[in-house]
Amino acid sequence: MASVAALTVVSAAPVSAAVRPKASLSAVHSRITSGHTPQFKYAVSGVPRGSKLYLQRQFGTGHVWRSVRTLAKHSGTVTAPAVSMGRWLYRVNVVRNHRAVVHSATRPVFSYGNLTFSQFCNRSQYTEFEASCEPGTDQVGSRVFAYEADSSTGDNSGPDGDATVVAQHSSCRSATFEYEISNDVLEEYDPIATFGMAMTQTNADQQTSTSVPDTVQTVTFAISSPAWDLEVWTDNGEGAPISWAGTLSCWSSTGDA
Repeated sequence: MASVAALTVVSAAPVSAAVRPKASLSAVHSRITSGHTPQFKYAVSGVPRGSKLYLQRQFGTGHVWRSVRTLAKHSGTVTAPAVSMGRWLYRVNVVRNHRAVVHSATRPVFSYGNLTFSQFCNRSQYTEFEASCEPGTDQVGSRVFAYEADSSTGDNSGPDGDATVVAQHSSCRSATFEYEISNDVLEEYDPIATFGMAMTQTNADQQTSTSVPDTVQTVTFAISSPAWDLEVWTDNGEGAPISWAGTLSCWSSTGDA
């Protein structure tokens, strides 16, 4: 009887899927001070040999991407040129033979500069001001104080009263105020022992500052919310006006996001 030859079955080697090119980018600090240099971490993989890597920033109202740094390695940390106040978008772009291979997701960097309270009052489109933004001077004790705004405290006898500034869509991260009650006001109203300012936010706890007559008080409020209110008050709740000057740190020249 003829023997039957044994059959050997050989499994085919699996076919590996093509490696897809990838690029990633993250800001070391997404919020910086105007005039400083943004830093990024990046990584690129699966790109063809001979590819060129660039860090790009978006420019102008036409949203044009331009290279600001050439990347010599496939991963690392890169420092971009300094930027002024604004919201800036960045990406990593990979090209070969003048054709796009892949680019990373875009990453924003917010660059903060200073606005005086007068500038904020005149430019913001999304803030309501019960305060008067007319500058002037007050005698406070023996000091002449130059103010940018003033507002009646209404019947506010503490920090939880009606707001004199109501901000929406804010681009600011902090506000520093100097505030006072003038000698003339102290003579006109019933005795005022204490007065103050408060900031109430949608995403953070209320912050308060308290002062006494014949004093120019300074306070810095941290802002972490797109919506915030500024309240002023006196302990007797009789509507005496408080005057102030200040500076806000914002990434837009209007204070609006």
